[in-house]
Amino acid sequence: PILVPLNNQTDPTKQGDHWSLLLLQKTSAYHYCPLGKSIPTLGKQLLVSIRAYTKLLFPLMEMRLPSLQQNSSDCGVFT
Repeated sequence: PILVPLNNQTDPTKQGDHWSLLLLQKTSAYHYCPLGKSIPTLGKQLLVSIRAYTKLLFPLMEMRLPSLQQNSSDCGVFT
């Protein structure tokens, strides 16, 4: 498996403010966000590129785990 930390930064002149994790396996991809949000744009773009390069059409699954962060500053710890 390959673990890819994702940041929601979309503007190169600004910092992102949230982290999530993309787990890539041979047959599937999993996205985990400690706030329960969907995969950020950068993660979607990365997944499209990997699918095109590898010719694998594995599905993306959003992981919904019971332990969600309770504030806006601990996403790195939860991820």
